[in-house]
This record gives sequence, structure tokens and C-alpha cells, in this order.
Amino acid sequence: MRRSRHLVIVAASLVAAMGIAPGAAASAVVGDERSPGWRELPVSVANPDVPLAVIEQLPEVVQQSQVVIDDGFVPGSPIVYPDGTPVEGQGPKVVARIAEARADCGGRATGSGLGSWGAESTCGVAVFGSPGYVRVYSWWVPMTVSAKACAQGRGFNSQGVRTWYGLGVCGSSHYNFGVPWGNILSNPSVRVKSMSPPSGVTVDWSS
Repeated sequence: MRRSRHLVIVAASLVAAMGIAPGAAASAVVGDERSPGWRELPVSVANPDVPLAVIEQLPEVVQQSQVVIDDGFVPGSPIVYPDGTPVEGQGPKVVARIAEARADCGGRATGSGLGSWGAESTCGVAVFGSPGYVRVYSWWVPMTVSAKACAQGRGFNSQGVRTWYGLGVCGSSHYNFGVPWGNILSNPSVRVKSMSPPSGVTVDWSS
């Protein structure tokens, strides 16, 4: 239920961004009259609670797959295969964004000195996973930061449930640590906490 509400809210935002009149928003989300048969798409069958506003933005190769769309997927994100290659069917501007970033997810995560996990840092590129796929993360504390850190990365368990996995031993860095991902469409993400309270910590990461 939470996942459905979240995606409907995201879908409504996308409808507004596309300039659809408020009175037409409901039919655009339901979509039966505007796009007959969309519920028969393989990805719609695999994700019955994901609205049309999200489904119709996906490249055809994704629409024709049975990938599971995670609630943490950021609609409108450029989508890549596990090897970083752009998924076919995306516009040239989207592909250029991927090439500019070298299809390399990454970011900077921060944790307070209170011993709790900080806000997650999410990649702007989504990964079109496949059965058995393992996503690899690396992280490191900048040389200008003296605090130590623990890091967790987004992955998915055998039931496809989003799960935080520890990224190696806590300390100053850990490279090429794999977490289960599987047949999921989502954006890689990392969160960290400081192991040097009361000092906070900053971590750079890539995936």
C-alpha cells in the first residue's frame, strides 16, 4: 500500500510536469482510455500497482520485460544495463547525460556524530537489473576528513525486497563490494554513519 501511494504521488507530479490539465490527471494516471492495452505490457503485469505515468516513460525494452520496479526508482532517470550501457530507446539528451557521467553512479553521503545513519545519497542513473545480478559499490573517506565511517548500499534480497547491505569493514574505505540486486529497476544508493563520535563523517562513493 505504501509503495502504491508513493508511485501515484510521483505519477501525479510527472503528469503536472508534462502540462496535463488538472482535470485530466486522473484519467492520465489510470490510462485505460488514453493508452488501451498498457496493462497487458509485461512490465505492467509484473508491477500492477505502478501507474501509466511511470510505465509510459520507460524505454520499450523495459516495458517488454518483467523487471520489478522498486519503490525507490526515480522516474525520469536515465536507465542503463548492469555494464553501464544505455538502454535502447532513450532520447539523445538522456544518452548524452549518461555518457557525460560515464554511466558511473556515485555521490557524497554524510553521517552525523550521533551514531545514527545519515540520509541516503542516491545516484541519478537507474540500473535495469537481471536475475542473479550483483551490484558493486566502492566508498572512501576523503583525505581531509579524519573520522571513520560505516557504509551501507542499496540492494535487494531473494524476495526482491529493498535491503541495506553493509559495504565491507568500517574504517576509511572499501572497494568493489558486491550486494545482491537481481531483476530490479532502481537507483543505487548509499548511506553512512560516523564511527568517530561526536565528529560527523563525509564519504564519497561510486557504483
